[in-house]
Amino acid sequence: MSHEDMEKRNMASSVDTHFSAMPRASWTDFTVNKSVKEGMHASGWVYVAVSKIAAAVASAPLVVFNKDGQVEWNHPITKLLDKPHPELSRIELTKLLVAWLQLGGAGYFQKVKSSRGITKELWPVSPDRIAPVGSKSHSGLISGYEIYEAGQRKTSSDYTTDTVIRVCMQDPADPLRGLSPLRAAAKAVDLDVEQANWNKSLMQNRGNPDIAISVKGQLDDTQKKSILKSILSKFRGSKNAGMPLVFGQEASITKLGLNQQEMDFLNSRRWNRDEILGIFGVPPQLAGAQESSTYNNYAESKRIFWQDTILPLINLIVDALNNSLRSELQDGYYIGADLSNIEALRESQDAKIERADKLFQMGVPMKTINERLELGLQEYPGWEIPFGGKELLNDGVFQSTESRSSKKSQDTDVLTRREAFQKQYQLVTREAAKKNSEAEAERREAYASSVMAPLFEKILSTQLESLTADETALGSISKTDIVEKLVASASDDLTEIEALLAEAGRISAEAVVMPKRSDIQLRSDPFVYEQILTKIQEETLIATELAMINATSLVAVMKEVQQSREARETVQQLKERLSSNYTFSPARSLAIARTMTGTASSMGQEVAAREAGATFKIWDTSIFDSRDWHRARDGERVGIDERFSTQAGGSPRYPCDHETTAADRVNCRCSMSFE
Repeated sequence: MSHEDMEKRNMASSVDTHFSAMPRASWTDFTVNKSVKEGMHASGWVYVAVSKIAAAVASAPLVVFNKDGQVEWNHPITKLLDKPHPELSRIELTKLLVAWLQLGGAGYFQKVKSSRGITKELWPVSPDRIAPVGSKSHSGLISGYEIYEAGQRKTSSDYTTDTVIRVCMQDPADPLRGLSPLRAAAKAVDLDVEQANWNKSLMQNRGNPDIAISVKGQLDDTQKKSILKSILSKFRGSKNAGMPLVFGQEASITKLGLNQQEMDFLNSRRWNRDEILGIFGVPPQLAGAQESSTYNNYAESKRIFWQDTILPLINLIVDALNNSLRSELQDGYYIGADLSNIEALRESQDAKIERADKLFQMGVPMKTINERLELGLQEYPGWEIPFGGKELLNDGVFQSTESRSSKKSQDTDVLTRREAFQKQYQLVTREAAKKNSEAEAERREAYASSVMAPLFEKILSTQLESLTADETALGSISKTDIVEKLVASASDDLTEIEALLAEAGRISAEAVVMPKRSDIQLRSDPFVYEQILTKIQEETLIATELAMINATSLVAVMKEVQQSREARETVQQLKERLSSNYTFSPARSLAIARTMTGTASSMGQEVAAREAGATFKIWDTSIFDSRDWHRARDGERVGIDERFSTQAGGSPRYPCDHETTAADRVNCRCSMSFE
């Protein structure tokens, strides 16, 4: 491709122009030049925040994943994203885009295509040089773009919704415009800059607050200037700050300003810093704040920074690329970030092994542990059977697979009942199931929050009470003590949990199976409920889940106990630590309830569909906060006994499968349809 007419083709450079509102396009007065000048140039904290975020996002290369979740290194789009521009590297281009998003709220790429219509380059377009034109119809948001070129704003056939990739942190009041973190932090930045300028001026002028000096008698202008010159020569500059001044005649000094201590200068600037960094999503420890920085909370801050700030920003960019380049990707293929080398997101192998041992000792099957922690172990005979923890689990509070599955109905007429079920019920069409998926997600959420969450809240509350009831025992509590108390407190609720989850499965079955006659109802038929309950029992779902919950609680409680002992706290302070910990909070109860309800609901759908004769299942991605890898699975069709594609390290049998990874499962709202 020719690089002639660079001004027209590559519009990455900004212009120092204030754009007023236009009737056709949505231009913003918060230009890149203005935001750089008043943000990054003026405030060190803004510079640090933008630089940290841009560098972090750029450290995760964007690649194409196939249906199995494997990177396609030779895919044309992967190669494009690795070398998107002839003069800018991948890292430089990513940093530029992220800086635009943080400062102005929007960034743009122009797609440069080959003669065959394949995108071969991405050219950055400064937000100061382009603005979206709102659509006049209700069928779309943007009809095209205006550009600023040669001192004029005009529409251009080179910049259309097909050729421009728009990444935007939307302003809810005007979706066409971006709302950047800098704009939200503008007042805090202005205040911090003014305080820094005040301090600078103070040091340059006299190093002391403003005062008025009065002497006895009248002074002419020459005498006043002489006294002022004498004062300035003795006080100007930081080395003379605070030095006293002696007059040879009667004089009085009146203070007109407040000193730094009275203005709480340092704390005020610290508040500004924390507010600015908080709006950008950068933990103060990563920006150099040393007040409470230790190795542990620095490492934790990096993890939080990635999970709460960087990953959502990467998802925003990835989503825009997927939408714009969809026609150049095969079905099931998608653009995502390669996070394999991000240290902040990787759990050390030693930590994984230690966690796996704790889960194994608490009764979690090694098959489930391998899936959840992505250990990469090879399958071996019996690895799906809960093992270990016999002594810790109070002589069989959680029954083995063999004893649990012995509850399965041994009726000789099961086949007869199955035949009768197939005569009375049929699969709903895929279109109807897809249409029902939104209502299904809402039903699951309502059931989780109103039925299951209170039960788990009671269990966690009982566990906390058990741990903190005896202050004498709490003072010397051990790992074994904690395990026994955690396990025992949930034993009375096993049967109720099973029954409620089986009911959740039966309710969800109504989204995929319907009666053939109007005089019968699925909720009145005990057969499918019994089959769902049997599946829950056979897979030891409740035992496995409670073991996982308790293992997580054990790690959290042991951490609090250790930190309390290191700080030489009293038993009462340890109780307060445990009581305020997320481990026993209602928020955790709801998260557990959502995930387990989702698992049982998916089980119910598959059981009912299988009984109705289904041979294929199809993944239907939820419209509610769906993840990239779940959107990649949308519409994926596999055999009823097969697993869906590998994404986020897991290959589930159904949404919320308890054998897949936490990233692929927790809070998933996806559903299924069947054929």
